[in-house]
Amino acid sequence: MAEQKPVALDPRSLSARLWAYQAIRFPLASQGALIALFALACVCFGALTRVTPGAPPLETTFVVLIVVFLLFFQFRVADEHRDYEEDLRLRPELPVPSGVITLPELDVFVVGAMAIQIVLTAALHPPLIALLFLPWLWTFLVRNDFFDRDLLKRRPLLSLALHLVFMPFVALYAAAAGQLPETGALSPALPVFLGLSAACGMAMEFARKCRAQGDERGGVVTYSGLWGTVRAGMATASAVAGIVVLGALSFLATGAQGGWYLPATALGFGAFLAAAAYAERATPQRANALLGWVAGAAAITYLSVGVLPYLVRAFFSAAA
Repeated sequence: MAEQKPVALDPRSLSARLWAYQAIRFPLASQGALIALFALACVCFGALTRVTPGAPPLETTFVVLIVVFLLFFQFRVADEHRDYEEDLRLRPELPVPSGVITLPELDVFVVGAMAIQIVLTAALHPPLIALLFLPWLWTFLVRNDFFDRDLLKRRPLLSLALHLVFMPFVALYAAAAGQLPETGALSPALPVFLGLSAACGMAMEFARKCRAQGDERGGVVTYSGLWGTVRAGMATASAVAGIVVLGALSFLATGAQGGWYLPATALGFGAFLAAAAYAERATPQRANALLGWVAGAAAITYLSVGVLPYLVRAFFSAAA
């Protein structure tokens, strides 16, 4: 666990410093919107694929949104601990090493978030607390680099795979919230959706760490630096293909029909082409565009496999 070195603390109030921190490391406008869409997709998918399909109650949706958002915040803080020494050496301008906010201060918010999550989950359906412990446990392990930092540094693919387990754990909690309170059982369709969440996380991680030739920063690990731009681009393209395929299977599992999944397919194809273009020639423009394409494909896929089928079913039920 990282121990923060003494720094000159920012003189602003804690609330102002926390707001400055989120703007850089956990931006609500971009990441918050994608997290909210992910949470909604999970709970809607869960409700649509349970034994007796239906709409998730408003209180369930509210709890899932809050709990999932706080889980991602806790994971962000875990990364701050994990990367602290490296950030202090290579990225001293970031909020934690520069003294905008300290690790102990962030930990206070993490503990407060855990209390909120426990209270909300217990009020919704106490057995869900067992599933809440899964992402908590994984966050703790990530924070401590699975107690073997040297091994993970030597094997970046293993590190990526271990990190990505967090996404299916969060998706399991959120989708189960749409099922267990109503039926007491989990749907057999869940594994496909959990695979989709892993594919989205993988594609986003690959795209985020694909740099243009000449834009690599010393000491900062990227997949383009580790594998070269061609292999990094093709790895991203493969993950995007996984999003499209697993998204289609998840869409069908909801019982949805028609061409509602076509926009997700089209945007996924665009993201695939963007990754292939980056692999062909890694210009700064193509590197910058890649993450936008992949994030867009993930967002529209989550919309198509959870939120949209629920809205379509609700509309036709009301019309009938």
